[in-house]
Amino acid sequence: MANLAAYGHTMPPSAPDSLADQAYRKIVAYILRVHGHEAGDEEFPADDEALQRMTIGG
Repeated sequence: MANLAAYGHTMPPSAPDSLADQAYRKIVAYILRVHGHEAGDEEFPADDEALQRMTIGG
C-alpha cells in the first residue's frame, strides 16, 4: 500500500506532490473503491509505517 500511496505523490506530472497529504489519501481510497475494495472501519493512515503494514486483499 505504501508504494501506491507514494506513487500518488508523483501526480499530477506537471506539479508532483502539490496536493495536501489528505487529498492523496482520498485519491488512493477512491482508486481502491473503484476497483472493488470496500472501505474499512478506520481512516486511511497518513503514517508511512502504518501504510507499510497494509496489504490489499483480493
